[in-house]
Amino acid sequence: MRAASKKISAEVIEYRKEKGPMRNDYTELDYPYVKIDLENNQHTIRKLKYANSWNKPFKIGQKVDVFWYGNDLLYWNAYNNGINKYLPNKWNFIN
Repeated sequence: MRAASKKISAEVIEYRKEKGPMRNDYTELDYPYVKIDLENNQHTIRKLKYANSWNKPFKIGQKVDVFWYGNDLLYWNAYNNGINKYLPNKWNFIN
Protein backbone atom coordinates (compact mmCIF):
# COMPACT_ATOMS: atom_id res chain seq x y z
CA MET A 1 0.00 0.00 0.00
CA ARG A 2 2.74 2.43 0.85
CA ALA A 3 4.78 1.81 -2.31
CA ALA A 4 2.58 4.17 -4.32
CA SER A 5 2.19 6.66 -1.47
CA LYS A 6 4.08 9.75 -0.41
CA LYS A 7 5.82 9.71 3.00
CA ILE A 8 4.60 12.54 5.24
CA SER A 9 6.18 13.66 8.50
CA ALA A 10 3.72 14.23 11.37
CA GLU A 11 3.95 15.04 15.08
CA VAL A 12 2.00 13.11 17.71
CA ILE A 13 0.05 15.63 19.78
CA GLU A 14 -2.39 13.57 21.88
CA TYR A 15 -4.18 10.27 22.43
CA ARG A 16 -7.93 9.76 22.47
CA LYS A 17 -9.78 6.65 23.60
CA GLU A 18 -12.12 5.38 20.90
CA LYS A 19 -14.00 2.20 20.14
CA GLY A 20 -11.96 -0.32 18.18
CA PRO A 21 -12.76 -1.45 14.63
CA MET A 22 -14.24 -4.82 15.57
CA ARG A 23 -18.00 -5.20 15.58
CA ASN A 24 -19.68 -5.77 18.97
CA ASP A 25 -16.38 -5.11 20.75
CA TYR A 26 -16.67 -2.02 22.91
CA THR A 27 -13.07 -1.99 24.09
CA GLU A 28 -11.64 1.49 23.85
CA LEU A 29 -8.22 1.83 22.24
CA ASP A 30 -5.74 4.71 22.50
CA TYR A 31 -5.56 6.24 19.02
CA PRO A 32 -2.78 8.76 18.41
CA TYR A 33 -3.74 12.06 16.84
CA VAL A 34 -1.07 13.75 14.76
CA LYS A 35 -0.47 17.22 13.43
CA ILE A 36 0.43 17.48 9.75
CA ASP A 37 1.92 20.73 8.51
CA LEU A 38 0.34 22.06 5.33
CA GLU A 39 1.28 24.87 3.00
CA ASN A 40 0.88 28.54 4.03
CA ASN A 41 1.87 27.85 7.68
CA GLN A 42 -1.32 25.89 8.36
CA HIS A 43 -1.76 22.45 9.88
CA THR A 44 -4.39 19.77 10.27
CA ILE A 45 -4.99 17.27 13.06
CA ARG A 46 -5.93 13.72 12.04
CA LYS A 47 -6.37 10.35 13.69
CA LEU A 48 -3.60 7.87 12.93
CA LYS A 49 -5.02 4.38 12.42
CA TYR A 50 -2.41 2.69 14.58
CA ALA A 51 -3.80 1.79 17.99
CA ASN A 52 -2.64 -0.51 20.73
CA SER A 53 -4.68 -1.76 23.66
CA TRP A 54 -1.65 -2.38 25.92
CA ASN A 55 0.40 0.78 25.63
CA LYS A 56 0.83 4.02 23.75
CA PRO A 57 3.29 3.31 20.91
CA PHE A 58 4.51 6.92 20.52
CA LYS A 59 5.47 9.71 22.88
CA ILE A 60 3.72 13.06 22.73
CA GLY A 61 5.81 15.34 20.51
CA GLN A 62 7.44 12.44 18.65
CA LYS A 63 7.82 12.80 14.88
CA VAL A 64 6.49 9.83 12.89
CA ASP A 65 6.27 9.04 9.19
CA VAL A 66 2.74 8.49 7.87
CA PHE A 67 0.96 8.12 4.54
CA TRP A 68 -2.54 8.40 3.14
CA TYR A 69 -4.34 5.28 1.95
CA GLY A 70 -7.73 6.43 0.74
CA ASN A 71 -9.25 8.34 3.66
CA ASP A 72 -7.11 6.61 6.27
CA LEU A 73 -3.87 7.96 7.68
CA LEU A 74 -1.53 5.02 8.30
CA TYR A 75 1.82 4.62 10.05
CA TRP A 76 4.68 4.19 7.56
CA ASN A 77 6.66 1.65 9.61
CA ALA A 78 3.72 -0.43 10.84
CA TYR A 79 5.05 -3.65 9.31
CA ASN A 80 8.53 -3.14 10.74
CA ASN A 81 7.26 -3.68 14.30
CA GLY A 82 6.16 -6.70 16.28
CA ILE A 83 5.80 -10.10 14.62
CA ASN A 84 5.39 -8.48 11.20
CA LYS A 85 9.12 -7.68 11.02
CA TYR A 86 9.82 -11.42 10.78
CA LEU A 87 7.46 -12.00 7.84
CA PRO A 88 8.68 -11.65 4.25
CA ASN A 89 7.93 -8.34 2.52
CA LYS A 90 6.34 -10.09 -0.44
CA TRP A 91 4.58 -13.43 -0.31
CA ASN A 92 5.14 -15.22 -3.61
CA PHE A 93 3.62 -18.71 -3.60
CA ILE A 94 3.62 -19.15 -7.40
CA ASN A 95 7.08 -19.61 -8.85
